Amino acid sequence: MTVIFDIPEKFKKVRDGLRLKLEELSFGMLQKSVWISPYHFEEDLKEFLENNRLGSYVLVLTTKKLYSDDPRKLAENVWNLKKINMGYSKLLGKLNQLERKTSGNVKRDLKRIIYKYLTLLESDPLLPMELLPNSWKREKVLKKLKDYS
Repeated sequence: MTVIFDIPEKFKKVRDGLRLKLEELSFGMLQKSVWISPYHFEEDLKEFLENNRLGSYVLVLTTKKLYSDDPRKLAENVWNLKKINMGYSKLLGKLNQLERKTSGNVKRDLKRIIYKYLTLLESDPLLPMELLPNSWKREKVLKKLKDYS
């Protein structure tokens, strides 16, 4: 799904609101006024556009396929996946340390790790596996967290 817009400067607040909505729906910014998503949020966008009277400034395209030489590289750039995956790698390291911990407050440390995981998850666009790097760490972190429950 692609959203393209050209909203005049006099509607800056509404334009910024649209960008926030797109981020909330895990769209990635391809260019400043071109956002993409592998998911279909037509109804959410339609309602937002109607409520904010933006229909004449925004074009929403639904496509079955997007051609790119390297879709994973495109996704990595659009959603800054390296940074997110680095966060998951750090959490994995902390969980590995926690497994070896013999003293101290394991419960407190686990709560901190869970909090960091949930915070990181907010920035994760939850893309399909075919768009993620082969070394994607989210599932490994989640599995280790489940082992503690």
